Amino acid sequence: VSYRFSVWRGVWRMLRETAWCGTGVGYSAFSALYPAFAYGGSAGVRHAHSLYLQMIIEFGIVGFFILAAVLFLFAQMCLEYCLDVAEKRKKRLVAAGFSSVLGMLFMGLTDHIWYDYRIFLCFWLAVGLASACVRVGREEARRILSYDNNANEARMELR
Repeated sequence: VSYRFSVWRGVWRMLRETAWCGTGVGYSAFSALYPAFAYGGSAGVRHAHSLYLQMIIEFGIVGFFILAAVLFLFAQMCLEYCLDVAEKRKKRLVAAGFSSVLGMLFMGLTDHIWYDYRIFLCFWLAVGLASACVRVGREEARRILSYDNNANEARMELR
């Protein structure tokens, strides 16, 4: 725990210098700059041990807020869909994708979970699959509503 706190203290020092425009994506940029800001024994660190601090360091504040906006819109889409849909199977699929993303983001508080490309891939696959479930579910609901409206109009014409 004290090792992570010393890394985070060094990262905060680094953020004072690089927060607006970031250092660039990748561990080589971080590894090249971090030793100048490191506190005792943490100079060999390859990442910030926090997903959020790492994203601010790599992308800068503007890039971090864009990422936060994308994740906020994803959460809003999933929650609205879960509140609107009546079919439990569809609701569970979207809730499972949203929960997995939320769990990974929670774990990201104390570790840089995107350090491994397989976890990075799983994260964005969960976002993509949950988003696809929402889009397909909304399209199905729109088609059913359109079909019902057309059927009602046809009945009215027959009378």
